[in-house]
Amino acid sequence: MKITDLVEKNNLFCDPKNNFKPYTGNVKGQLEGNFNEGKLNGKWIEYFNNGKIASIINYCKNQISGEYKTFFKNGNIKELGEVISEKWHGKYCNYYENGNIREEKNYSKGTLSGKFLYYYNNGKIKEDKFYIQGKLEGKCLNFYSSGKVWIESKYKNGKLEGNRNVYYENGNVEKSEIYKDGFKIGKPYH
Repeated sequence: MKITDLVEKNNLFCDPKNNFKPYTGNVKGQLEGNFNEGKLNGKWIEYFNNGKIASIINYCKNQISGEYKTFFKNGNIKELGEVISEKWHGKYCNYYENGNIREEKNYSKGTLSGKFLYYYNNGKIKEDKFYIQGKLEGKCLNFYSSGKVWIESKYKNGKLEGNRNVYYENGNVEKSEIYKDGFKIGKPYH
């Protein structure tokens, strides 16, 4: 049976050849997986037209739950993470098509929590920041593609706090500002 042979009705996949009863069994084709009483259950694999794997996603009673992995057509990993009850949990990474890492971040029950790194395609860090319960906290750095610091700032409870410095690529200060509770204090220093 193929998934296109089934009909979706009230969030359940039903078999039109069996009085539209919720389907239990396997489907094959471009999308392969198992149904239990009309709900996606277990490992689901989707394929590109070229036959390579596009995604491997785990479900429990129609909800994404477990390892979540997607791929580019060339076979390289695009996204990799863990989902619990439809929410990201733990380490999540996504990649450029060439295989270099693009983002590395951590979640706790769907909320950003912990180190967040964003990379240039050349592998150098673009942003380095930290989250606590979805809010920026502490030192935040942005970099030029050369690896030199571009912006240096601090956050407290998701708001800019203290000095925020913007640098030219040669390391000289372009401007310096001071923030309190997310608001700029005084005039910037150039």
